[in-house]
Amino acid sequence: MEETEFWEALAWRIGSELSQFESKHLRSFWCDGLVPERVEHRDGGVYMVGRAWIGRGPRFQEKWEFTLLLGGAGATRERANWTALLPTEEETEWLGIREWGLEIVPPAAERALLAGNEPG
Repeated sequence: MEETEFWEALAWRIGSELSQFESKHLRSFWCDGLVPERVEHRDGGVYMVGRAWIGRGPRFQEKWEFTLLLGGAGATRERANWTALLPTEEETEWLGIREWGLEIVPPAAERALLAGNEPG
């Protein structure tokens, strides 16, 4: 999977995951797209930070910040395994809603961070 395909697929997965949230309010949200902006190194991990277009209902849409864990300290955008980073339909609890926006921790990236390497 190429990076551009990943961002489109992840936006769809975010909408799917939001529809499963317990909160009726959060279930009304959907994701119309993600725009990656920069890579940050912190807390032993590598994160992609950008903007997510989040909608609620048919007419309301706003920009939220998102962070996506790419993996451990050795992870890079150029070497990312985008297929492995995309959560499957069976994987849950990888999406967090924070005051500042979305926190995305794909299971493969979390496992790689704990093991100290890149997702693969």
